[in-house]
Amino acid sequence: MQNVGIGKFKAVVMDNGANLRVARRITHEKYSYILDLRCMAHAINLIASDFTEIDLIKNLISNCNSIIEFFNNSHAAHGYYKEQLYVMKIKGREIQSYCKTRWILDNHPEVITNRNVLSLLQDEEFYSRCYQIASILKPVKELTNILESRTANLADCFIGLIRLEFINNIYILAYWLHPLYRGLGLKQAALNKIYETASIMWHNLGHDETSFLNLLTE
Repeated sequence: MQNVGIGKFKAVVMDNGANLRVARRITHEKYSYILDLRCMAHAINLIASDFTEIDLIKNLISNCNSIIEFFNNSHAAHGYYKEQLYVMKIKGREIQSYCKTRWILDNHPEVITNRNVLSLLQDEEFYSRCYQIASILKPVKELTNILESRTANLADCFIGLIRLEFINNIYILAYWLHPLYRGLGLKQAALNKIYETASIMWHNLGHDETSFLNLLTE
């Protein structure tokens, strides 16, 4: 920093390792005008890393890797897969979704020579778990991409953390019901989640659909 010129620095952004925390603290104590900031993108990445340490998730990722490895190493299976990517006009170089691999299973089962992969492709629960995990990690991935961009700022960090907090649909419903806020700023996608969550909760309380529709119109 001294070689570059201390006056050129406005903030120091680092990961949160013990040595890096000390470096940030020392820098801030010596040059109080330099902001001491933790790398938010790295912090969000740690959430995903912790998530993948769960045994169930580890096993699911291992199974997904088995499928990817098979398709990448099998000339015939990979050829059919690439063909369907082209036919369906899907851009991308890696295994992307349920329908392409299942199409190969239904139309060219002879190319699936790995019994473990064959078993996974026939397992509906496997696809369901993949979808659930992808849904959970999607907002984390999207926020990481935003924070790693060259135009990211501290406001993006704040808004991103709020959005992660609001993944719980009950929180969004509570925000919508609060008389002070009444869902200020919510988009249609969030409103759809509110209606769905409220409907489920209303039904669980023993009420019927008609009374719920009446409630929405009030």
